[in-house]
Amino acid sequence: MDNPGMFYVAASRGKTFGKPTAEEPYPKDSAVYWNGPVSTQSIQTVKYKQNGDVCVLVQKRDEWVEYLYDRAEETKQRCNEDWKRQATARVKTAIEEEPLGQHNLDNKIIGMMRQRNEKWSDRRKAEYMVPTGYFNS
Repeated sequence: MDNPGMFYVAASRGKTFGKPTAEEPYPKDSAVYWNGPVSTQSIQTVKYKQNGDVCVLVQKRDEWVEYLYDRAEETKQRCNEDWKRQATARVKTAIEEEPLGQHNLDNKIIGMMRQRNEKWSDRRKAEYMVPTGYFNS
């Protein structure tokens, strides 16, 4: 099967396939039914169009999967043992320290306001900014 996942998703959404009878072998009270011809071929080889080209959505999915594999590889390279040790140490330190009190939280916020992150300042846009006097009501 080229794409069994699509059929699984389509079939798993319905709660019932209906009750076939001699008079109605393809029941319409089913939560899953096809309006048009369906065959084993149309379920098993949904990757290709009738003219033999790969479907656009399949191409996009393949590109997305390739992107995710690339990102996973980058993450593996970036997150080496030294990085893991540093991250673990930071987490342990954060857990062992006392939680921020209101005074320390206020100081951190004031510090962030005085020493702005330059990357964020470059990226901010007018449509995301709150107009002057917004909170004065």
